[in-house]
Order: sequence, then C-alpha cells, then structure tokens
Amino acid sequence: MIKNFNILRNSWKFFAISIAILILANIFNGILSISSFEKIYTDSLISIYKDAAVSLQRTIERPIQFGKPLDKFYGMNTLLEQFKEKHPKISDISIILPNGEILYSLDQDKVQTVIPQKIISGYFHGKKKIFKGLYYIFLEIRNRKKETTGFINITFKKSVVKHYINLMIKWNLDKLATTTLIVSALLFLSMVWLIDFKTGRFKRKHLYYLLFLFLGIGQIVYSYYSINYLHKKYVDIVYLKTLSIQSQLKTEIEKFLRAGISISKLNKIDKRLRSITDSTSYIDNIYILNANKQLLYSAHDKSLPSLGVNTMGSKQILQMPIKSKELISGYIQAKISKTAIQRKIIEIILDSSTVLFISLVFITELLFFMFIFV
Repeated sequence: MIKNFNILRNSWKFFAISIAILILANIFNGILSISSFEKIYTDSLISIYKDAAVSLQRTIERPIQFGKPLDKFYGMNTLLEQFKEKHPKISDISIILPNGEILYSLDQDKVQTVIPQKIISGYFHGKKKIFKGLYYIFLEIRNRKKETTGFINITFKKSVVKHYINLMIKWNLDKLATTTLIVSALLFLSMVWLIDFKTGRFKRKHLYYLLFLFLGIGQIVYSYYSINYLHKKYVDIVYLKTLSIQSQLKTEIEKFLRAGISISKLNKIDKRLRSITDSTSYIDNIYILNANKQLLYSAHDKSLPSLGVNTMGSKQILQMPIKSKELISGYIQAKISKTAIQRKIIEIILDSSTVLFISLVFITELLFFMFIFV
C-alpha cells in the first residue's frame, strides 16, 4: 500500500502541470469572453442612453428651429433634471456649445467649463468614448438650416459597466472551478487506471491521449456555458433597449393626450414609428393600439401579431400601456426581431468557436512541450 502511494505521489508533477494547463486555457477563454461581453454591454448601454436622449433632442430643437437662442433657453435645467430622474445611473447631462463650453449642467460647477475638442470630435469619428473614467455620449442640436448649434452631452462612470463585468467574472470563476474539479477527478482516476503498480510506470502515450480528451471536453463544456451566458445577456440587453424606446415613445404620445388630442388622431405617428424600426435592427415592427387593443398605427403595413404562447410568453412582443389622466388610452407593442437575435447568436457562436480553436491549439502546444520535458 505504501509503495502504491509513493508511485502516485511521484506522479504529482504530471498531474499538477496538467491542471495548470487546463486553468490557463480556461482563463484565456474567459478573458476573451469577458472582453466580448464588455464591448456588447458598453455599446448597448450607450445606445440606450442615446435613444432615450432623442426625445430631449427633439424638445430642444423645436424652439431652436424657430429662432430661440440656445444660451437663453428657459426651462432647460428642468428638462435635464427630468432626464436624470428617468436615468439615475448617468453621472451628468449637459448642453454644450460647438466649441465645448458647457451652457447648462446638473452640476453647476461645470457650467462655463470646456470639454476638450478631442473628446467631441473623437466621438463622431468612432474613436474611444471614455475619458478619465467617464463614458461620453453626444447628440447634435441643429437649427432650421441643419447647422449644429450645440450638443447634448451625457456621461456615465466606467463603474456602471464594471459592475456587470464583475458579475461575469464571478460567473467565469464559478465555471472555471467546476470544470477544473471535474477534469481533475477524471485525470486522477485515469492515472490510477493506467499506472502499473508493479513497475511504477504508467502508459504515458495513452495518458496523453486521455489528457487531451479531458482538457478538450473541459474547454468545450466551458465554451458551451459561455455561449449560453452571452446569449442570455444579449437578449436581456435587447429587451432593455426595446423598453427604453417604448418608454420614450410613450412619453411623446402622452404629451399629445394631455393636450387633448385623441390617440386615434395622432399626426404623422406612422412616420415616427417607421423611423424607429429603420434605425433599430432588433425591432421588426411597432404597433399603437387603442384601449380595446385594436390596431391604430404601425411602422409597417403588417397585421397585428397574435398574442399567443410564442409572443408575449417568450417576450417576442413587449407591451406597454399609454395613459391619459391615469386611465389606459392604448398600448404600445414592439415586436422583437428573431432574425436579428439569431444573427447575433451566430456571431457569438463563431467568436466562441474561434476562441475554442485557439484554446485547443494552446493546449496542444503545452501538451507537446510537456510530453518532451516532463
């Protein structure tokens, strides 16, 4: 028994290096997955805030187009405060001149300070949107001649994104621990099975085959969970973005209702709905219904989808009530595009497959050196 124990103990180096290879491969896989998720989430969060600010942009541009000076805009601070109340995670929202000077801000200490031109121009040229730990979003304010008279500037802290990245890191560590324990157990049992306790040797070639198999399976399982995680998070992001657009549209319509305009007599609403679907690939159609859920308007001439198990139940159709004087006057329904989600899932699978292939090549190279030197 003691002899057998010593034989197993002498193989600890092989076992430890094998597990180290698995951990390194999983960490490599995890880093690439986290990087992919960070880009998806950051871009989506920027898109949500940008879409939400379109309504504010329209509100500001109307009087500007009739000649009202931007630096004498009565009630601007109230508009900014209302936006902040709806989006509490933003750090600040301000109105700036083309040269970067801040005219209005929720943080009064920032008024008359200047945002560097490289941040503004960089944003519109698709360059990095982060500066000193803050993400910057800009929307142009234009006059009747389509000239830029200023910008809406929204900032939010990097920590808003990091919070969700940290959740994914925790998820990755949990999966890393699980796959490592399972592969460790399989590898240990294989070593016991392949060791010849009479000679103190083991079938090295067979063990390497099994080692590659177990490490490969560990990577495949890890990649499978990673794809499912990214898929779920992307779908959640699509729902959040869709709800944000619905909320913005709801605010616009309810303004007309409070002014005494009937929901059945909204002027050019079809054009507004079409502009939304044309600019958002993940929304197939948007419908406006009356209180009895009869179709009034839609972005495209399509019949109202039936609200069966595969629509409302699976959140393919998101519905939001429109109210007037605390009474429901109608509903906004947004039909999420299955095609857009499937296209993104395929993109995630292809990215994950590339990462998996690189990880397997990485494992193969490490095993090759291990076979030579260990």
